[in-house]
Amino acid sequence: MPAKSRPQQPQQPRSVPGTPQPHPAAAPTAISARKKRVGEKFVEILRLNLDDHLYLLNHVIVDQPADWPIREDLNPTVPFTMTIELLAEIAKRHEPNRKLIRFNNVAAFKWITIENPFEAEVNCEWISGDTLTMDLGDYVRADVTFADEWPEPPAEFIGDIDVGNVIMPKYPTSVMYDRFSFHGPKYRSVIEQIKICERGMVSIVKKQEGKGSLLDAKGQQLGLFLHLTQTKNTISFPVRLNELAFYDDIFDQGGLFENTMMVTKLTDNIIIGNMVLKRDGKIWSYARDFVGQRFNNAIAVGNAIFHTETSRLAEEAAPGVYFYESNLQDNVLYLMSKRYLSVPDREYGKKYTNAAKSREHIVSRIVLKDAVRAYTADEAGKMLYPIEFYCCHDENGRLYMKGYGRAAEKVDGLFVSLAHKENAAAAIVSDKPVGIDLEKIEEKSDSFIKTVFTEKEIALMRESNDPDAPIRFWVAKEACAKKSGLASVATPAQYIVDSVDGDVLSVGRDRVQTMRHADKYIIGWTI
Repeated sequence: MPAKSRPQQPQQPRSVPGTPQPHPAAAPTAISARKKRVGEKFVEILRLNLDDHLYLLNHVIVDQPADWPIREDLNPTVPFTMTIELLAEIAKRHEPNRKLIRFNNVAAFKWITIENPFEAEVNCEWISGDTLTMDLGDYVRADVTFADEWPEPPAEFIGDIDVGNVIMPKYPTSVMYDRFSFHGPKYRSVIEQIKICERGMVSIVKKQEGKGSLLDAKGQQLGLFLHLTQTKNTISFPVRLNELAFYDDIFDQGGLFENTMMVTKLTDNIIIGNMVLKRDGKIWSYARDFVGQRFNNAIAVGNAIFHTETSRLAEEAAPGVYFYESNLQDNVLYLMSKRYLSVPDREYGKKYTNAAKSREHIVSRIVLKDAVRAYTADEAGKMLYPIEFYCCHDENGRLYMKGYGRAAEKVDGLFVSLAHKENAAAAIVSDKPVGIDLEKIEEKSDSFIKTVFTEKEIALMRESNDPDAPIRFWVAKEACAKKSGLASVATPAQYIVDSVDGDVLSVGRDRVQTMRHADKYIIGWTI
């Protein structure tokens, strides 16, 4: 996102927590008084903490094992619609006697997470006698409009709304949430799916305990439509909302509502919809141009998020050898880092200030953790959550694993080895010392070959008549160095390839299996 200039600071700041507060005495509402305040600025401080909003443990983008004790791993995320309601509370404090009728130009830039206490300024300015613009820094901005009376709802949405022909049977909502959603019970506001059609869906929704849960049904249905009707880019997050109009009090959310979602635009990158919420047949709220950003994701990504114990991202390239190459967008890879990186993993990754190195760190942890998870899976194939263990380094740089709780006895004492090259990585796990390396298949210069290989090794390469021989020999040396635990201090001259038997190279007492993978890489590991 481009940097945004900060509004000027007000003269009279006030503080507001993230929960409803009693409204102050009514401010003057005469037209002349409202005109005079145009250009008036003020700031509020929004403070949120998890203890006051425990229901957000039901709104985590990446869920963790039940009763996970490490708060920094929990990823409690404030829904887009909860942020809207928090802004509504602040705005209403400054206009308590008028009706909040509309949000316009709502833009979401960044998730608010509250695993740690959150505090940020809400910079506000009256841009007309009725409209207040609100800017929550790097997170969200919106315009809020008040009126003396409720507006008339759009006539086009009175009565039945045409969303096309039914295209599939109804799903039980519990199945929908379990299969496609990260929402827990306190945000499962869709209680019945009425119909799924060509151009949208109709459902019955109800406010749950989580703040923003009723309005969140709008975005939930937009995302669900992608999962049900598309085969790629099925993950979406809200980024913009052109208009959110109210024809009754935003905070009066009791009862059952009919939610009709109409898809108005669908491309590979975005989904846009309009939504109508009706209560007792009357239009309560209308959302126009609700925009969800679609992300490039494979089925494996969704499975890793929603079905963690039985799914992994890394493939088994050979028995016991795991490989992962990521082409995920940065947003989705960041999401995967929430799934795979424990607190110590994240702390270690902070040393990488370069974006490419940071990405390489995440990719390498994904493949290493999936290798360990596969190795330690139970007889039914259920695996540990990646968050249950983490990577450590000894004084020589050798990797080893440490686990929490049930994972400790499974991963402590394992021998692991890891190799990475840009967006690809390979890993192996064993109960004895092991080493692995990964290199791209590319031509090596004569100067490189003469520098890192002995004359005997060069002769063996020629005899093998294998164009990949320099890569295989280099991979074999590196794998043996990693097995020794001294890779960070070893030199190529310490590890000499003595003989070649097909794809297996002997280096002293070690034998290294090599393989060509995906026509791009050579992987080698000690056997």
